[in-house]
Amino acid sequence: MVRTPGQGWQLEQQYRDGAKLSSRQRLHESCSTAETPWHRFVFDLLPSTPGRRVLEVGCGRGLLWAENGDRIDPSWALSLTDMSSGMVAETRRATASVPCRVVTRAANVLSLPFAAGKFDVVVANHMLYHVDERPLALAEMARVMVPGAILLAATNGERHLSQIRELVRRGDGHGETRAFDLDFDLDNGPSQLLPWFSDIRVVRHSNRLLIKDPQLVLDYIDSMPGLDLSADYLDEIRSEISRAIEQKGYWEVSPDSGVVTATRRPDLGS
Repeated sequence: MVRTPGQGWQLEQQYRDGAKLSSRQRLHESCSTAETPWHRFVFDLLPSTPGRRVLEVGCGRGLLWAENGDRIDPSWALSLTDMSSGMVAETRRATASVPCRVVTRAANVLSLPFAAGKFDVVVANHMLYHVDERPLALAEMARVMVPGAILLAATNGERHLSQIRELVRRGDGHGETRAFDLDFDLDNGPSQLLPWFSDIRVVRHSNRLLIKDPQLVLDYIDSMPGLDLSADYLDEIRSEISRAIEQKGYWEVSPDSGVVTATRRPDLGS
């Protein structure tokens, strides 16, 4: 995801429903060589104890739960929230057969509609870098967690999809550099958690994308906000990727994604 400061309206357009997000996820779903798929990888980091009360902020299309339905403890209670009512509707449909109690609702992470100390786990899957007032969001997340609760904050690293980023940098704004660096990533994110969390660690997901259809890359680029790529340059991208596929059978892209895990500090009070 490209981060363009001050473009909140673009985020609203991006996440009105799951269409653009699906375009980006399709690249990973179609081309991943990971031994453990992404949503299984994240789920593996969840505490497996019975009776867990789990909150997800920015739940998107609800795939974390839909793709792990066979592994969810029926004694769990899931509260799945997103600012987009369109995303919430998609999550509600996707989790209809999940075997535990599920509540879905539109909510802003800056003002969560839950009592203090309500949750044992909070998941923020690739969303914290969208939040301008991140300290307020982190404080609000910590407020609704019990002392010792677990945070899973998924994000990308500095090298994420570097091959695609280089293509975009070359063609965007006649060589003008775009701000691809995230405000919350695997490298700068852990220190931002320190006022509210301890036992912070980064767990990276091992993966390679072997792309055999250049259209997947073009659809990915088209779904990204704030870019200015000409039709001629997009044709150049298609040709460059097609040549690589003809030579090697694929064009390789390197993801750099993972999860920052942390424990809610007990000295914050309950």
